[in-house]
Amino acid sequence: MKRDFSGWGVFVAGGLLALLGVYWLLAGWEHIQIERGWSQFIAGAMILSGGVVTMAIGRLIRLLAQQP
Repeated sequence: MKRDFSGWGVFVAGGLLALLGVYWLLAGWEHIQIERGWSQFIAGAMILSGGVVTMAIGRLIRLLAQQP
């Protein structure tokens, strides 16, 4: 039986994207008093949510690949 690792790749990419989002949230929090801080904070939240959705898609790909 051949193993399919495509779901893992999407899952890992989503995890990295979520970690980047958390980093960007923290980086924007320091500059929240100026306009750039709000932009970084909102961008970090969007990146984090995109990473979580991508991780969920990776999980679905893995589950669907296991179906007979």
